Amino acid sequence: MDRKAAEKVMVAKGNQYDIRDVAKEAGLGYGTVYHYYSNKEILLREVMEAGLAIAAEVTGQIFASHESPVQQLESYCNALLQTWMLHTSVYLVYKAASENYCNLDEMFRQQLSVQFQHELYKPLAECVERAMEAKEIGVQLKAESLSNGLLGSLIGSYGIYLYHQEMPPDPSIITELLLRGLREGKGDNR
Repeated sequence: MDRKAAEKVMVAKGNQYDIRDVAKEAGLGYGTVYHYYSNKEILLREVMEAGLAIAAEVTGQIFASHESPVQQLESYCNALLQTWMLHTSVYLVYKAASENYCNLDEMFRQQLSVQFQHELYKPLAECVERAMEAKEIGVQLKAESLSNGLLGSLIGSYGIYLYHQEMPPDPSIITELLLRGLREGKGDNR
């Protein structure tokens, strides 16, 4: 079954979706979808695991580059937005993290939280810390606070476009606006 239908339903209905909703969106019979996913938790787990794998690959590539920390942040934000446009499952991973994985069973919640923290959040926070140490960011907050604000702003900004089904022609404008605020603390308005 095409996971895109499930992702679209999950975005539209949140955790209130049903396997029947996914079947309808995919143009399949309920029995066909139920054959592969006997409940929505199995489907959700598959979507989230796929999203985590893609996000970890993107994050690893960006933060392994030889760019300066603030350039890595810019590349990261742009890559994240582009990846969300191509793979809604990745956006759903970040959105679930921002909501503290509400409505997920406890074992899956813990698994997602550990993976998200280790593979996605920690590299971002470390990059923010390096940018602060290099004085590329002029805002004087804890790296975790800046990382939370950056991710929250990206998730919220992208979500507005996604829920209205109207993507910006160039999502890098979101990155530019967010990073300008971090740089302006230093007086650099790039």
